[in-house]
Amino acid sequence: ALVLITRLLCTDYVKWKGPLFFRYLVALVDDSPIIREQARNCLLKVLHPKSGNHICHAHLVESLFVLNDYQDHSVYNKFP
Repeated sequence: ALVLITRLLCTDYVKWKGPLFFRYLVALVDDSPIIREQARNCLLKVLHPKSGNHICHAHLVESLFVLNDYQDHSVYNKFP
């Protein structure tokens, strides 16, 4: 699934909206070493070079809220 979604992101068929980026971050710390390695390769070797630092900069602050499950902020971590 990671490889398929990565390909869709690379062709701009799917955009980095909603919690998609955070799903990749969670995959980076998955229990399975195979999933971790796939997520790492997809993010660092395919998606990051394509978008430059935009992926990291656009989602950095919100990543802190999402990964810590903090939902009391008025703007961040507000997904339907």
